[in-house]
Amino acid sequence: TALSDIPLLSNSGDVTICFQYFKSLPNEKKWFLIEKFVEKTPTIEKRNQLDIILKANPDIAAWLDQLPEFQAYYVFELPLSHNETRLYFAAERGYTRIVRDLLSSGDHDINAAKENGITPLYIAAQEGHPDVVNALLEKNGIDINVARAKGTTPLHIAAHNGHLKVVNALLAREGIDINAATKSGSTPLHFAAQNDHHDVVKALLARDGIDINAAMRDGTTPLYIAAQKGHLDMVKALLARDGIDINAATKSGSTPLYIAARKGHLEVVKALLARDDIKINAAKTDGATSLHVAAQNGHHEVVNDLLKKEGIKLNAAMRHGATPLYIAAENGHLEVVNALLEKDGIDINAAMRHGATPLYIAARKGHLHVVNVLLARDNININAAAIDGTTPLYAARHNGHADIVAAICKAKLRQYNNEVNKREDNHYKNALFGILKFGYPAKEKKAASKALLDALSNQLVLTDDEKYKLEETTLTAREKGALKQGELGEIYRELQAATHRLR
Repeated sequence: TALSDIPLLSNSGDVTICFQYFKSLPNEKKWFLIEKFVEKTPTIEKRNQLDIILKANPDIAAWLDQLPEFQAYYVFELPLSHNETRLYFAAERGYTRIVRDLLSSGDHDINAAKENGITPLYIAAQEGHPDVVNALLEKNGIDINVARAKGTTPLHIAAHNGHLKVVNALLAREGIDINAATKSGSTPLHFAAQNDHHDVVKALLARDGIDINAAMRDGTTPLYIAAQKGHLDMVKALLARDGIDINAATKSGSTPLYIAARKGHLEVVKALLARDDIKINAAKTDGATSLHVAAQNGHHEVVNDLLKKEGIKLNAAMRHGATPLYIAAENGHLEVVNALLEKDGIDINAAMRHGATPLYIAARKGHLHVVNVLLARDNININAAAIDGTTPLYAARHNGHADIVAAICKAKLRQYNNEVNKREDNHYKNALFGILKFGYPAKEKKAASKALLDALSNQLVLTDDEKYKLEETTLTAREKGALKQGELGEIYRELQAATHRLR
């Protein structure tokens, strides 16, 4: 069979069919074809091309790696590039016998690194070859803490990849730096926690001197990483350690509880909240707490658990004044809004620095269901205006949310009727008149009046005693700044038509 008939070895054709054909060949033929393929490759590319085949076809690689003749060919026959050693390639492929033979010859620098800073020990740890690692560790002069340019050591990379046997072999060596930090401050424990290698974490935690609160340059600890990733078993293992700082914050002020709440990792949040020393109101530099961020992302189960914790600050305000309720309303998270509204002490009218309230922002964003539950509250301030004078009604109208305009107008009517029914004077028992008189700041003018008319004329049915003279209604509208002399054309006709319909 010609080499060109094996597309598998020329990086073309159907890999599955070619691989099945390749497997059907006798081992001698397989080896012969690979040798011929490598021979036809330019010298400098021989090893690279062979590595491409091996990485693309792990089954072939596993078979070849068992052949002593292939091991010898790969290590000794293929050419070396600058800073490459035979020992390195034997360690990379896991050829323990060849590694021991090379080490016995005494002709190889055990710590020689490639240009990227990778030594034989590092590459064996990375690839998970414990027998090779042990063979290297037996030699005097081995640098077990040798680091690459960014500071990663063999222990780092073994922990990162979850190679427990390699980790144990390294930990057994005297002089191993279990808290070695990369340039970013990551330790082997950080790496293992990040990738959820629970057995590796247990092995590291069992070592005396392990720094469980080691912080990266940005303040990130192993517990923070485990909480961020939602690795519950990892979190529990770290929480079980004496001296664990469960409130350790990053430079921006984010704690393990904060990041778990933001990500919605409910079970991790529960584990952290079970601790008496948890700081539930710890805030970031912008003032955001765990409750803020859980509300923002709609994690209502996390919100519910946070609200059960004694001392939770319901109305904690961020730098610009946003409360958890404001953020939940802004994002339309109805379940979170309902959970917050059920709590005693909730300030439903708490305003941002620019004056916007939860009702205002929900109206502006078009979240009708949130608007409705807020309007149902007795102490809601329907007319609370932002510093520019605009109200929730204006915000809804301006953004084209007609259903919310109608809902707010109905709420105004209910509120007005509740007030007027307490009085003996029936002079104001006209819904349209009352809303214009009590509910409109001057800046809303024509647009607000039209929104009111649209809502009332099309959505409401009034009783006889709620109807009033058109002249007095328009006069009041003019006095309140909702209408001006000269604007009475179209609006007057709308008022007249609306009043006619209301009658």
